[in-house]
Amino acid sequence: MTVVLTDYLKSHPATKQEARPKKVEQSAKLHGHIKVKLYRFMEELNKDKNPTDMEGKGSRFLKSIRIKGYKLYDEFSIELDRYNFITGRNGSGKSAFLSIFDMLHHLVIGDFEIYVERQGGVDEILHGGREKTKNIEIEVWFEDESTLNKDGYEVKLFLDYNLLRIKEEAVLYQDKGQTSIIRKVISIGCPTKSDLRVWVNKNKGKKCYVYQDFLSSIVYHFCDTGWTSRMKSTVDIYQTDRLWWDGGNIAAYLYYLQRTYLEEYQRIVNTIRQVFEQFVDFHLVPYERANPPTVRLKWIDQDNRIRPPEALSDGTLRFICLSTLLLQPLQKMPSIILIDEPEIGLDPSAEEILREMIKNASKHRTVIVATHSKELQRRPKLSEYLFG
Repeated sequence: MTVVLTDYLKSHPATKQEARPKKVEQSAKLHGHIKVKLYRFMEELNKDKNPTDMEGKGSRFLKSIRIKGYKLYDEFSIELDRYNFITGRNGSGKSAFLSIFDMLHHLVIGDFEIYVERQGGVDEILHGGREKTKNIEIEVWFEDESTLNKDGYEVKLFLDYNLLRIKEEAVLYQDKGQTSIIRKVISIGCPTKSDLRVWVNKNKGKKCYVYQDFLSSIVYHFCDTGWTSRMKSTVDIYQTDRLWWDGGNIAAYLYYLQRTYLEEYQRIVNTIRQVFEQFVDFHLVPYERANPPTVRLKWIDQDNRIRPPEALSDGTLRFICLSTLLLQPLQKMPSIILIDEPEIGLDPSAEEILREMIKNASKHRTVIVATHSKELQRRPKLSEYLFG
């Protein structure tokens, strides 16, 4: 799905188009041998030779979201495809849409007040400020592909002076062997923190996984590749719970994949080679004298030299992070893959490979990308537009 956002939104269903066979269209500036190499590589990528038991197992998708009173959105609801592109001019609401999931993440981990403060206060969260809006409502629905079980989450927030408090919080799920939806209110009494984690710990047998979904709902924006970038710094080798939003633990995360998920690690390495021909492999050797041990994103070139991350171009560094995010094992993959402007610094061939990686990741997860790239938006099926 492509969503076009302007200062205001209204839905308009587009005519459904039949899926067309994939055609590799590459910039005429590319030399012929690169073109052939790229075509062959994408054929291998589409075969999905390394499914890591993902096909038919653990595939989970965000199906719909309803928002009321949040930032640019007075009232807005949408059903999502497996991969979705949000586009529009600057200030039209692309980042605001992605930030909904960032807010839900901070709400369930107990950092909601910090999130609101970092956004500039409640007036920047409420649609039109407190003079216009006093309440926020959000409702999300997920579905497991293998079981077709649906579960969801609702939260209603209200303004209390300079705080946003929870008026009501509820989970929605199907019990074992049941087709009807159960709605369970889990939080009332005006708290500022979610009770979702407490409810999950007390109800481990319930088929409701939204807490895990929101824990991994991180908006990835790999834009900081300057000399102070955390991607280029040393990092504790144990910082591997998930890939950080800015790729700051990319060295530790790749080291973890190399030792734990070798096939997926090798797939990431092979993909990077298609974009950066001088690259052979990573040289991820922990510095054991540090406590805890640390590692840095060093790599090996075609001349067998060990090179520092500073020797990578900005686009290559971003592509390394994107490849790691989209090709990591399903067990480590976020429930919703959220990426803000991934095309920055990428050449046409890298964008084409990125598009194929997004397509493959969307077999198992919902992917939402905010982008200005026409290449990324090119796809065989366009199911719906939102435009003003």
